[in-house]
Amino acid sequence: MYKTVFFILFCLFLTTQTQIFAHKTVGNIQLPELTCSEINYNSHPSKASGNWLELHNFGTTAINIGGYRLQEEGSAAFFTLPVNTTIPSGGYLVLSDNLAQFQGIFPAVSNVIGSTGIALGNNGDTILLLDGTGAQILRIGYLDNLPWPQCADGAGRTLENTSLTNNTNLIDPSIWRDGCMGGSPGAAFSPCTEPIFFNEINYNSSAFAEAGDWVEIWNRSGQDLNMGGWQLRDGNDTLRFTFPNTTQLKKDSFLVVYSDLFLFNDVHPGAAPNKVGPFQFGLSGNGEIVRLFDQNEDLVLSMFYNDALPWPSAPDGEGPTLELRAAFTDLNTPANWAASCGYGTPGRQNSPCSSATGEPAWTPEISVAPNPNMGAFRVNVAETQVVQWQLTDINGRVLQHGYPTDGQYQWEMDASHLPAGIYCLNLSGTGWFLTKKVVLYSY
Repeated sequence: MYKTVFFILFCLFLTTQTQIFAHKTVGNIQLPELTCSEINYNSHPSKASGNWLELHNFGTTAINIGGYRLQEEGSAAFFTLPVNTTIPSGGYLVLSDNLAQFQGIFPAVSNVIGSTGIALGNNGDTILLLDGTGAQILRIGYLDNLPWPQCADGAGRTLENTSLTNNTNLIDPSIWRDGCMGGSPGAAFSPCTEPIFFNEINYNSSAFAEAGDWVEIWNRSGQDLNMGGWQLRDGNDTLRFTFPNTTQLKKDSFLVVYSDLFLFNDVHPGAAPNKVGPFQFGLSGNGEIVRLFDQNEDLVLSMFYNDALPWPSAPDGEGPTLELRAAFTDLNTPANWAASCGYGTPGRQNSPCSSATGEPAWTPEISVAPNPNMGAFRVNVAETQVVQWQLTDINGRVLQHGYPTDGQYQWEMDASHLPAGIYCLNLSGTGWFLTKKVVLYSY
């Protein structure tokens, strides 16, 4: 009998220790190692999974939150979690306001409770999680305006918590980011691998190289794609560009969507043979949401760019475009974007200026001779192929351009019609970009 009593007491001791290790003390309240890891507050109609919150147990033991209450701050209405609702160590639990709607979009997610009836406001809200005594465990808040992530507000993405051990300041916008399309309810966040993505954006051209607004799409899905009937939109649904029925995007290829073909061709003559347009809306120089819809008007892709730090500033009127640093990276993280070399690389892979490696870009040996000259000179490139060249004035205005034929490493140039002065010869190839100064003089 004594052994039995001792065993029971020992088990009670272990249980008490487990409860202690599963909590941390804030003030006089022991908070469980629990946080809010994801929020879906304004679904796009094509991804309408209802409003839901995701809780995450970042502790080393299971947490029983049965009897806890979910309630909107300032409201008397609340939802009580069922008895013995448990989140395992490292686990997740979704609290859905409309379970049928949620399961219509995510039928495979089983770690979900609802319907809570606690709606999340489209413009922002504050939600409380209280224990059985009414003590506040979590205070979860968000807004839909900057500096909060923008694509969670009706553009198909969710809010993802980047600091999963933080449960005392869940109303700080700096710990939240845009998640992947549709979100990741009931599971840990993993990097987005969207197979179709925006690769380059020209939203505010230089006054000396006005190419109009344009967007480049890259197909990394591994298969050819018929984009007939797809749509490109900005953050407003009023003006929509619908892709012609003949639009094809082969695997690992690019498609440029332009707003003005004449301006685009003037700056990028012969570039991007696969291009469509024009779209009638403008891409704002002060930040904008860009969205891609399939032929069923289901939202496939969204991103928000900006012209303010930490986003690159040079694409805002200085000439370069906004280029993605590497494939399969989060489109809504400013550090994943960089300013291009020159005026961008429509229809081909991005320039070395936007390389994600951080290593100096390799450039070939190039000579211009004679230099200075009277307008006639020879360009020689060693051991590599030049894809495109441009001769510009010192303000970046394109005066001449061309595309050397395959295997051509040197060619003659005639700029004798230009006045004496200093010019820039821009040469680009696969993985490199180089500018040479050319001096013209006259007697």
